[in-house]
Amino acid sequence: MKKLGILFLLFIFSISIYAQENIYRAVFDCSIGDLNFIQNRLWLIKKTAEMLKSEKNEYEFVITMHGQCVKVLKEDYTGTEAEKQKIEQIQETLEILNKFYKVDIKACNIALKRMNLNKNNILDFVQIVPNSWITLIRLQNNGFALVLFK
Repeated sequence: MKKLGILFLLFIFSISIYAQENIYRAVFDCSIGDLNFIQNRLWLIKKTAEMLKSEKNEYEFVITMHGQCVKVLKEDYTGTEAEKQKIEQIQETLEILNKFYKVDIKACNIALKRMNLNKNNILDFVQIVPNSWITLIRLQNNGFALVLFK
């Protein structure tokens, strides 16, 4: 009876390890300033999450933002009317990804400072990290595939 209990525990343990290995983990890294390209990549991340959900696959997605990319995070963006509309669409997609697809959005504090953006004026669902490269390294060391916005 004791051996049966140990075998059962080993079986449960091996199933939990197998289940964890079948999680799709990716970190999408954005450093570019091209608004059309950012919007296109966010659409593709959303489609990927939709496909994984529809197939009942687990996933963990993170978007890291630094460089010129952080400008899309500013709540009251000032620029041309066309830029404002594009920024609003990007921000809406980011919010949908975060709220409905549980995608973590992480902005680099170094980039925010370099772009003269006040972290109090950044979208409220965005997590500010001290250094996005350290975040990227940590995520990759924890099994996240790196997907660049290129």
